[in-house]
Amino acid sequence: METSKAFLRLPIASRGVLTRYKTDRDLTKLFSAINSDIASQNTIQSRGVRRSSYRGILRNVFKMSNAQMVQIEAQDTEKQDYFNALKAGQNNQHEDKVDLKLLNQIMAVSPIMELMIRSGLRISELLDNQSKLTKKRVQFKLNKKKDNAFYDIKIIGSIPRWNELYKKLKADLDKTPSKSTIDKINLKLKDIIPSTFYKQSSHIGRAIYARYLYKFKSGDIENWTLPRIISTFLHHDNTNASAYYQHVVLCDDVGDILQG
Repeated sequence: METSKAFLRLPIASRGVLTRYKTDRDLTKLFSAINSDIASQNTIQSRGVRRSSYRGILRNVFKMSNAQMVQIEAQDTEKQDYFNALKAGQNNQHEDKVDLKLLNQIMAVSPIMELMIRSGLRISELLDNQSKLTKKRVQFKLNKKKDNAFYDIKIIGSIPRWNELYKKLKADLDKTPSKSTIDKINLKLKDIIPSTFYKQSSHIGRAIYARYLYKFKSGDIENWTLPRIISTFLHHDNTNASAYYQHVVLCDDVGDILQG
């Protein structure tokens, strides 16, 4: 458990809750501590994320069923509040326009952002997951897939150049905790991405990737819809829940800048 990505992404205090349970196996104390931790979060979304993190670890590490975890399940009122917030966000959708200047600023934050934009991989997948690279093929194990298989990644631009950039990044960050790297990048992006944008984080890399394939599609993806591109190349299982990718719009001046 202590070496899993899900565990290491939790704050130190939250990790302590799980570590103590591993020793004492006291369910009453465990669920009480988890509910207190969840309640300490400031927003509906952050409470949902923290709950989901706990449930994932309890399910995968301690083999708990949904019935066993009912004490940390969200109450009906919280579920309704979350639904209302999601609906309000969808009703207030707007275009987040990315022009060439902003694209270059985002990529300049870190080589990680260029790698994300060219591959559609999640930042945690780039930093932590296993990969197989050749001159013509890039494959990664993906966070959302449970089969432990390698998946082909469609690269925008030169595959050899992407591989070279990726290998250099892995060497440079050899002993740097991925959470620390992710936090630093997201802080820098908040100073670059306009405050009006739906999100000010590294997620914009995957959004630009999907919109780039959609706007400048060619060859085997000619005439594809955006949902099909999201599900195929981002390996997103629920395109109905990925409204964020509908927000990002690439300006014409972006052109084929990534094809090099």
